[in-house]
Amino acid sequence: MTAFNQEMDILSNNANQFSEGGPENVKPVDLVHLAKYTMGDSALEAEILTLFSKQSLVYLGQIEKAQTAREWHAAAHTLKGSARAIGAWPIADLAAEAEKIDPLNASHERADIVARLKAELKELVEYIDKLLGK
Repeated sequence: MTAFNQEMDILSNNANQFSEGGPENVKPVDLVHLAKYTMGDSALEAEILTLFSKQSLVYLGQIEKAQTAREWHAAAHTLKGSARAIGAWPIADLAAEAEKIDPLNASHERADIVARLKAELKELVEYIDKLLGK
């Protein structure tokens, strides 16, 4: 049994603890949520997680390099939607928080959110890599 399948077994037994705004010890990705959309297809789940792992770093780069409020909000919104689609609630919550600020007039908030996104994305990528045996 792969680490991915083992994690899925554990998570399906504890599905009630995985919801948006849930406890602090929530995993970086809600695999039960993801399984609802993949109908339990572990190969598809692995592909989606791999794609998200790569694309989320692209969105983070767009957020960091944003020179206009429009660029900032578009990248934050895209990251939020992608994170929600796979059940990456901590990332989705931070991206939603990023959407609410004016990045050009709130440099301290901007730097704080970017730093927090980097930390959460690092944890998420490490989790996905471990889950997929990389």
